[in-house]
Amino acid sequence: MAQYSKELQVHIQKAFTNRVILGQADRRDYQRGIRTCLLAKRADRTHSTVCNIKKAVSGILKSAVEDKIIDENVANGIIIPKEQGKQSKEMPKPLNEQQVEALLEHFSGHRHYDLLLFLARVGCRTVEAAGLQCSDLDLDMRKVSIRRAIVQGDLTSTKTGKERTVDLTPQFVAALRKLKLRNQKRGAWVFQNSNGNYVDMDNFRERDFRPALIELGLPLVRVHDLRHRCATFLIRRTKDIYYAQQQLGHGSIGVTVDRYGHL
Repeated sequence: MAQYSKELQVHIQKAFTNRVILGQADRRDYQRGIRTCLLAKRADRTHSTVCNIKKAVSGILKSAVEDKIIDENVANGIIIPKEQGKQSKEMPKPLNEQQVEALLEHFSGHRHYDLLLFLARVGCRTVEAAGLQCSDLDLDMRKVSIRRAIVQGDLTSTKTGKERTVDLTPQFVAALRKLKLRNQKRGAWVFQNSNGNYVDMDNFRERDFRPALIELGLPLVRVHDLRHRCATFLIRRTKDIYYAQQQLGHGSIGVTVDRYGHL
């Protein structure tokens, strides 16, 4: 909170018009402010600072929506361009299949076992799994529609802005059928916390996933790295990189080839 207060005082009030601060702006005003921050020739306005600025403004407008001061948080859906000239990071080394099996066995009986299984075997992004609703499941056809994501508490579109349909394994359909029958009585979300709301992925990582890795002596990978494990398994099994692109939801086949074409 102190960091965001600094962003408000040092950056936001200078980069954004009063229309944005007062909640009277549209997306063009907001994007103009982001562009101003990105183009500013100042050492203290790095790309990470711009990301903090976006979070701060989004948080302000979100509170204003909740207080019924404004109707819409225009910060939602605004994408900050990637850093120019920054070299891509080396692909993280995912858990091997034996390690994934050990992790799944460790979670057996845990209330988030189905979430972990979904991430490891279907390969969706964590924010997409968080946004999955019972109405998205077509278990008779063994498919799930990926229509939305939850990013930092905000309901938004998928990363590519497009919906897609993903295949499910017969084994996982049985688990999801039980989960749907149980959870749709409590709310819309497929994967729920103890209050029937969607699962906060940061909480899942810190309270459940990371402690399990430590207890099992496994590498401290990210939850997102389960997606890489699934992608590796999928491409090696099907030998079809176009199918993998559709399942993973990459914006183009080039992304899939760049990341997994060596498999």
